Amino acid sequence: MSATMKNVLVILGVGGMGKACAHRLAAGRSVFIADYSKENLDATAEALRAEGRLVHTSIVDIADYESVSKFADSAAAEGRIETIVHTAGVSPIAGDPKTIYAIDLLGTANVIDGFYRHATPGTTLTCIASIAAQETALSGHITPDLEKHLATASREKLLDHPDLAPDSLRYESSYGISKRGNQLRVEIASQQWGRRGARINTVSPGVIATPMAQKEASSAGGNQTFLENMIVTAGLRRIGTATEIVNAVAFLASSEASFINGADLRVDGGQAGWMRWHSKRI
Repeated sequence: MSATMKNVLVILGVGGMGKACAHRLAAGRSVFIADYSKENLDATAEALRAEGRLVHTSIVDIADYESVSKFADSAAAEGRIETIVHTAGVSPIAGDPKTIYAIDLLGTANVIDGFYRHATPGTTLTCIASIAAQETALSGHITPDLEKHLATASREKLLDHPDLAPDSLRYESSYGISKRGNQLRVEIASQQWGRRGARINTVSPGVIATPMAQKEASSAGGNQTFLENMIVTAGLRRIGTATEIVNAVAFLASSEASFINGADLRVDGGQAGWMRWHSKRI
């Protein structure tokens, strides 16, 4: 790398977790942030620049591969892409199942493929999944055939499966199916990324104190009772914080995690164990 080239940090989605990751990982790097919301972008960029960071902003629709690819190219033109953190997505209440699949499932596939072209030795990509993937799998909403499709289908055909068709879409499972798809595609992609000396992993948060979680719990169709039950009965018996997710992301992006590739790191206070062995809902 020439003296004029920079190490680049990429953050997709600068809501609660993405913004926190940007502040934690920005030191010594040229920062590229992307979001669908100009308001989120402007607020995060202003805060980072106040810390003396070099920040580039882009409005990106992660459901559109060309939009993601163009953003990846612009970041790579600045220097070596060292760290990518993908937090962009919508919650179960933010849209109908078709929208959730387009953004949370296909969007992550777009990020994996779009940035793989620029992966070099030492590059890391961490995608935010969710322990909702485990709940959905335990509930029987993911058949072996669907799981194989989520893992291996090409990006162009990822949404072409009978269980994802409009007449089969269910609000209670689309988010979890999408997040399970994220875990599977990262697991599969780890082989390609690894051959380039790069690493790719997921972090699966439990109930975390973010605006998205608060909106989910308070919505008319939300899961407030279930979320509250998880908090008071599962593992550590408290809600998690964005800082605890950022700590996990920072670890996976560091040299201390140099042999971790294709893995899913749960940061849930023990909620996955509660869902598997103790929850009456499953």
